Amino acid sequence: MALLIVFGYFVLVVLSVQRAGGDRIHVMQRWFGVPAMEPVFADLWHITSGWDAARAGLKPEEANPYDQFNRAFTYPRIWLWPALVGATSRITTTVALAMIIGFIATAFYSVGRLTWREGVIFGLLFIGPPVVLALERCNVDLLVFMLVALAGLLAARAGRGERISAVLLLFTASIAKLHPVGCAACLLRSNLKGSVMAVVSFFGLIGAFFLFTLTDILRISRILPQVSWFSYGGRIAYEYLVRAVEGALGRHLPEWLPAAGYLVLLGGLMAAAWCLWSKSPAVRWPKFGGTEQHLFLAGAGIFLLSFAALKSFEYRYSFLLLCLPLLFSMLRRGRKSAIISRMMLILLGLLFYDSLAYGILSDGLRRSRVVNWSYTLEAWSSSWLLFVFTLILFFGLVRTWLIDVSSLAQPRTTPPPDL
Repeated sequence: MALLIVFGYFVLVVLSVQRAGGDRIHVMQRWFGVPAMEPVFADLWHITSGWDAARAGLKPEEANPYDQFNRAFTYPRIWLWPALVGATSRITTTVALAMIIGFIATAFYSVGRLTWREGVIFGLLFIGPPVVLALERCNVDLLVFMLVALAGLLAARAGRGERISAVLLLFTASIAKLHPVGCAACLLRSNLKGSVMAVVSFFGLIGAFFLFTLTDILRISRILPQVSWFSYGGRIAYEYLVRAVEGALGRHLPEWLPAAGYLVLLGGLMAAAWCLWSKSPAVRWPKFGGTEQHLFLAGAGIFLLSFAALKSFEYRYSFLLLCLPLLFSMLRRGRKSAIISRMMLILLGLLFYDSLAYGILSDGLRRSRVVNWSYTLEAWSSSWLLFVFTLILFFGLVRTWLIDVSSLAQPRTTPPPDL
C-alpha cells in the first residue's frame, strides 16, 4: 500500500509539472508544499561543485566560483575526499539517483512488514513535504539516514561483529554531519558491559575527530545559515518570545539571560519526562533490545538534539520515519500505549503537512494575519508537543534499559535443598 501511495504521488507530480508547462518550482511550492529551487538536487550540487573547486586548488573557506551562489563550502572536509580520486560535478545526477534509491530502499526495509492501515500512514508521511524536500534537494541527510538506519538495525543484533559495525556506521554518519551524535543511545544493549564499551568507543572516536577538525567545525558554524523559514527547533519560538518581551520592556535583555532561561526550560521538560511520565506502564516494555526500539532511539535522538540545540530545515523530520516501527507496535500493545502512539502520529501528520496547507491558503489569503498567525502557532505548538512526547518515549526506553541491565546484574540465588 505504501509503495502504491509513493508511486501515485510521483506520477501526480510529473503530470502536474507537465500541465504547468514545466514550471516545477511553482507547482512544488503551490500545490505540494515543497520549497523547490534550481537546479534540481541543489544541495548535492553544492558538494559536487566543491569537488571542482578542490581540484582547481581552492580552499573550502573561499568563495566557490563553481557554485551557483558562489558560496563557501558548508560541509566537513570529508565530503571533498572524492575529488582526490578524480570525481567531478559531472556525476551529480548519477550520485543523486543512487542516494535516492538507497534512501527509499532503506526506509521501506526499516519499517518492515506493515498492515494496510500502517502502510497508508507510512506512505502518507513518506510523501510529506519534509521528505520530498530532502529528495528534491538530494540533501546529504539521505545518506546519513541510510547509515543511521543500518546502525540501528545492526545494534539490535547479538553478534560482536554487528555491534562493532554499528559503532563504525554511526561514527561515519557523525563525521559526515554532526547531528547523528544524538543517536548514541541506539548502541545500548541489555548487557551493561557491551553498552558501555559501545558508547565509550563511539564518543572516543567522535571526540578525537572533533579535536582534529575543530577549526573546520568552527568555520562551518560561522557560515552555516540558521534560518527560521521552513525550519524547526525550540529556539525559533523561544527567540520570538524573547523579542516580544524585549519589545514590551523597551530594552534588550542581557545576552546570558535568554540563554539561561532556555536551558532552564529544556532542563525542566527533561526532568519532568524522566521523573513523571516515563514511569507510566504505557511507555515501559517487558524487555529492552527489539529492533524497533533501537531504530526509535536513533531517529528520536536526532530529532531531540536538533530540536533542542539547532535550527534545522524540515527535511530533517525524515529521521522520524525511524520511529514509526515502535509507534506501530504500541498501537497493538494496549489502550494507554495506543493513545500515546496515536497522539504522536497525529502530531507527525500536522508537522509534515502544515506547510502544504499554508502554501495553498496563503496564495489566496497572502495578507491575512489570521492565516499567518494560525500557521505559526500550530507549527510551534505541534513541534513542542512532539518534542515532549518523543522525550517521554525516549526516557521510557532508557528506563526500561536500566531496569533490564540492573536485573541481569543481580546475582541469582538458588533455594536451599529440601532436607
